[in-house]
Parts: sequence; structure tokens; C-alpha cells
Amino acid sequence: MDNDTTTAAAAAAQAAARRRAVVGAIALLAVGALGALVAVFWIAEGLDAASLEAFMRGLGGWGPVAIVALMVLHCFVPFPAELVALGAGALFGVAMGAALVWLGAMLGAALSFALARRLGRPFVAAMLSQKGLAKLDAWTERQGTVSLLAARLAPVVAFNLVNYAAGLTAVRWPVFLWTTAVGIVPITLICATFGATMRTLDGWVTAALLAAAALTLAAGWALARRRGK
Repeated sequence: MDNDTTTAAAAAAQAAARRRAVVGAIALLAVGALGALVAVFWIAEGLDAASLEAFMRGLGGWGPVAIVALMVLHCFVPFPAELVALGAGALFGVAMGAALVWLGAMLGAALSFALARRLGRPFVAAMLSQKGLAKLDAWTERQGTVSLLAARLAPVVAFNLVNYAAGLTAVRWPVFLWTTAVGIVPITLICATFGATMRTLDGWVTAALLAAAALTLAAGWALARRRGK
């Protein structure tokens, strides 16, 4: 009787694993298709903030949705998210542009964190190169709240790599969410401000933005050094 119960439980677990694999494959295909569309657009139009802004203007009322969707996509398909933030700032102003970019980044981070935790290393290995996987392994050995916040403030490690790495560790959901939510605010505001003011940019604004970026990087570096001691 016990053997029958064990066999049934094992079969159920295998079926559940197969279902997760199918869902993961479908998700990857969908993300890949969206990534291909983005790549085609940027190849055709040129990868710069001006072409992205023109594309967003052409979407009309769907522009905010596109900003959020692109930031979610960035967590799975590598491309410069800073260009999205610049375009968002140019189109919607600092506050609205930064809010849209922040929302999309948070949704994408939560989704990739959840997928990494749910599907485990095979999913992450499929999403990263061998070099990226090696960096992930090294980072997870040093993970922690301070490390997460430092990685967000000083984005030396790729945004999506941090999401996957955290999902493979014992980092709790609240810690992951608050460090991401707080850590991405400075760079998001800097990029959105630059986008909103780039047509009338003067020396003082440029200096202020560069100083803000330098302070953000310095804060992340200081946290990383503190963690390393």
C-alpha cells in the first residue's frame, strides 16, 4: 500500500514538473517573439533614444503601456533600458516617465525572480550565457540584503542577472522587492530627467545629473565594500 502511495506521489510530481516545463517553454517563446519585434524595430530605425521616442509617439495612448512592457521585456532580452528611460522622460516628463519605467522594471524583476525560484537553475541557464552563469554563481556566494541594494545602486552587475541570482538563493520576497524598489530609483530619475531636459540641456543641468550619477555609484560601491569586509 505504501509503495502504491509513493508511486502515485512520484507520478504526480513528474506530471507537475512537466506542466511547469511546458509553461516555461511557452513563456520563453513569447518573450523571444517580443524580443525579435523589438530587435527588428531598432535595427530598422537605429538604436537611439530619438527613434524610440518617435516610435512611442506613434503609439498614442498606448505609449505608457509600451514603456512598461519594454521594461518588463528588458529583464529577459538584453538591450539598453536607459534608452527606454530617456524616451519615457522625453515623452511624459520626469515624474510620469520615471514612474512608468520604475513600474515596468519592478514587474519584470518580480517575474524573473519568480521564474528563477519556480523553475530553478535550468531556466536561468537557458537565459544566460556561460560567462553570465559563472558571474551568477560567484555573486550568489556573496548575496545578502546589502549586496542586493548595492547591486541596484551601482549596476555593475546586469539588472536581469541580479533578478535570477536572487531567485536562486534564500533571499525572501520582501527583501528582494524593497531593495529593488529603492535601489533603482536614483538611476531611473537620472535617466528620466536627462530625457525630459535633453533638448534644452545646459551646463548646470548636465553637471547636476553627472553628480547625481556619481553619488549613486559611490553609494553602491561603499555598500559593496562594507559587505566585503
